[in-house]
Amino acid sequence: MDNYISVIVPVYNGSEYIDDLIQSFLTQDSDNFELILVDDGSKDNSLDLIERYHERYDFIKTYHIENSGVSVARNYGLAQAVGNIITFVDVDDKVSKNFISFIEKNITNYDIILFDAYICKDESKPAINKLFEYSGDFSTNSKKERLIAQCISYRFGSGYKPRYHGVGAIWGKAFKSNILKEIEFVQGLRMSEDAVYVIEAIQSASSIYYYNVPLYYYRTNNLSASRSYDSNYLETNTLMYKSFKDVLEKYNLSRSENIDKAFQHRMFSNIINILRNFVFSKKNTGNNRDLFEKIRQVDWIDNALSNYDNGVLSRSDANIVADFFNNKYLKLKIYFNFEYQLKHIKRLLMIYFAKRQNG
Repeated sequence: MDNYISVIVPVYNGSEYIDDLIQSFLTQDSDNFELILVDDGSKDNSLDLIERYHERYDFIKTYHIENSGVSVARNYGLAQAVGNIITFVDVDDKVSKNFISFIEKNITNYDIILFDAYICKDESKPAINKLFEYSGDFSTNSKKERLIAQCISYRFGSGYKPRYHGVGAIWGKAFKSNILKEIEFVQGLRMSEDAVYVIEAIQSASSIYYYNVPLYYYRTNNLSASRSYDSNYLETNTLMYKSFKDVLEKYNLSRSENIDKAFQHRMFSNIINILRNFVFSKKNTGNNRDLFEKIRQVDWIDNALSNYDNGVLSRSDANIVADFFNNKYLKLKIYFNFEYQLKHIKRLLMIYFAKRQNG
């Protein structure tokens, strides 16, 4: 079959969402695809659920591996895929009725196609996340650099910016399988594993097109590892830094000023998140001061501070980095504590007004 599509879904503790996900594929207006579900050692009944669907529908293929992380699960799914087109979906998301037929029809002349997504904070009012203002060809080197810069840090730069997610997410795109043969997701990487993979795919592609059409429903929830407290957050960020650095050096991408500045923006943003979500997190039971001093000694953080360009950050973020650079521990502790209290008050107010509205 021409343009036979393999849809790869890593599954980990997704029992709450599996029915919605699979129903969105049962109602497709094309049957030219296989749905590959890779259970990554789920502790709930996800495996039982997907096995039941596999027994009823031939196009659903199920596999089980010991818990190894989303990168290993996706690599495993890739090894099983028989389609000449690959697309990835997360277990807690779903797709539009014309998801398969649109990819099937529009990818023929391209190695990669990108498309938009609905962001479902409120199921009744999904918001469209546009990657760019208009559809267009991104096959030239300069356009590829624009994509890669957005993969690294979608909030950086001037001009149009996506509201919720950038090109770096693995969902919202489809790939010709032949360009992925030498590419793997980085094992053990729990942050930005999508973006690193997408950068490699972009570099392997000769032709790329962006369609300003929403086909994917991205559900915001708490399944993402990036949303929860991680006691290994510093190590996670260090591996992310190394993975980005490796892929940029592999393709000599730092020669692009835009990509280099996007990388700086991402690193400083991550340093701020280390302070916010790790050092000064309310869930951190360790010694804040000791952690503060520890992260100042980490090679990549020290190197980032030594090459700091304050033009890549907003004023508020630049002030945080300056205080970190100048070792103003107490000032930062007060700032992040105030930020936390403010967010807590906002949450309480939202709950209060929601209860009043519902009577």
